[in-house]
Amino acid sequence: MKDSRFDGTITGIELPDIIQLNSLSKTTTTLVITTVDEQGTIYFQDGEVVHAQCGDLEGEKAFYRILGFDGGRIESKESVSIPKKTIQTAVAALLIEGARRDDEAGLQPGGTKLECAADIDDIEIDFEPSSLVDVPDEGMVQVKRAVGSHPSDSTNTTGTKEEAMSTLKDLLAEFTNIPGVNTACLVGRDGFLVEDVTMAGVDSEMVGAIASSGFGASEAMGTQLEKGALSLSMIEYENGPVMLAPVGDEAFLVIVADRSSNLGMIRLKIKKHAKEIREVAAI
Repeated sequence: MKDSRFDGTITGIELPDIIQLNSLSKTTTTLVITTVDEQGTIYFQDGEVVHAQCGDLEGEKAFYRILGFDGGRIESKESVSIPKKTIQTAVAALLIEGARRDDEAGLQPGGTKLECAADIDDIEIDFEPSSLVDVPDEGMVQVKRAVGSHPSDSTNTTGTKEEAMSTLKDLLAEFTNIPGVNTACLVGRDGFLVEDVTMAGVDSEMVGAIASSGFGASEAMGTQLEKGALSLSMIEYENGPVMLAPVGDEAFLVIVADRSSNLGMIRLKIKKHAKEIREVAAI
């Protein structure tokens, strides 16, 4: 039988993208991630992460520490026995939690980067009352960034921001008005949701976080194949397609549809409204 597997080296793809691809392809494999100072191992069984090791850590703590590595080398190994099963959490939830930890661990007061996002739950930070700033919740911070405002910019009134977000929601509704389209999201490249219009029961924040990995992988593939900038990516599943389209340099559209949807109409709407969405969101 012909061996259709490939060997080689791919650059420009981040670890979460590799994890997401292994999950989608239901791969049983082992990833060994090596940096200058550390080495970690993530074990997959049928696409699910079942165990991770990093130094003295194992399970989810090890997984989040590995996810926090700043670059390194990734090696995929087959036929490696799984020492134990220590992780039951779904891959999507692991990646969302990893993104949350990385975001929270970005900077301590004073601008010092935390050593590792995996240790965020064990860190205690003392604040002087005078140093505290009244910052809105995380979702609102993302909205403010998306509509081009800044906490110190007094020229942007609350009314203007609300009008911009209302207009953005109306533009996204143009997609969900197409029969068969149940989700339209504008997502930042960091995976955080900017705005969405979804049908009941759809977890739009999870959609955004998962799609971020797929979008990054699609862009990296185009770069490796020297195909230029990504304009549209469509992944077709048994129950319908997911379409990803960049909007400016900081965000992208995620359109989730049923099999019965009119793909031509969705493409037309993306082409028609992408520029307007970019201008309204100031991205």
